[in-house]
Amino acid sequence: MKHGGIDYHGALAPLKEACSLAHADILYVADLMRVGTTKDSVVRKSGIALRHLQFVLTVFSNRRRQGILVRDFSNIPLAFVFPFIRWMRSRMFFVVNHNLQWTIGNRAERAAFRCLGRWGCRFVFLEQVPVGLLEKYEINPTRSLALPHPVPESGFKRDRGGGVKTVGVIGQFRMEKGMDELLGALAPLAAHYRIVLAFPNLETFFAQSRLASAEWFELVDTSNHKNYIKAIAECDVVVLNHPSEGYEYRASGLIADAAAAHVPVVVRNLPVLNHQILQPVCIGECFDDPADIHNCIKRVSVKLAAGGYDFSTYGKERSAQGLADQLDRICNEK
Repeated sequence: MKHGGIDYHGALAPLKEACSLAHADILYVADLMRVGTTKDSVVRKSGIALRHLQFVLTVFSNRRRQGILVRDFSNIPLAFVFPFIRWMRSRMFFVVNHNLQWTIGNRAERAAFRCLGRWGCRFVFLEQVPVGLLEKYEINPTRSLALPHPVPESGFKRDRGGGVKTVGVIGQFRMEKGMDELLGALAPLAAHYRIVLAFPNLETFFAQSRLASAEWFELVDTSNHKNYIKAIAECDVVVLNHPSEGYEYRASGLIADAAAAHVPVVVRNLPVLNHQILQPVCIGECFDDPADIHNCIKRVSVKLAAGGYDFSTYGKERSAQGLADQLDRICNEK
């Protein structure tokens, strides 16, 4: 999914290389949601439906493979075509991105997701399998799998010594991501730190944020992907304030991109995000209330001044080779 020239699922790119590195013969599929840049919802939905129909042919032509890993899919179109490919269900793995989020508050999406689960569709969740929610949907959670969110390669890395001097708020500006609440919490800190806001959709920020006219932060246009990863590397810490509603079951590509740049993160204490920054080693801090963000930044600063975080160990397990090893185990256990 791209916004302003940035593929915010681009951090999942190591999955493709992992399929190539695995000893098992695994096909990587990542085009079920790609329908060009059209903003017409009818054209877009039709294009996505067509991609899912074409996927049926892909499955038949690759039926001898040990596995098929699907990076992006849409619940409703897949539910319509899944009966035709159900015979391959033990060898197909569908990576869940927005799919679970769509089911909350949308009856049609929820029904489609439940059908897929009951028909034996093998979901791959990033970080953790949401056992409780799957059981609520009457889906057997033991058929689902968990993989760590990949960490991609980055051409930019933080290589400065000392503690925190620059705090970054980075990514697509969306009010539902709690960004104005986050900016309100950071405003008093501007006297102590350089605050950088890096968005690809600055026009949305100016139109929607009640703090857009403030002068205590610097703005960076990240509509270019190179500017996006460079902006991350120029920070000493990146802060996210995803609310529990809608993001409780989502891992973060921004956390992965920050880890690739050796930049620690401060995130809200949600189960999946907590797991993402703590496994296999800690790369940041969690807060329960935005009022605690400053204390989290202070702890990050102390850690950085003392030598920093072990991003090498963190990235090794989440690298393409680390994921390939896990995919081999999955294919051998099915």
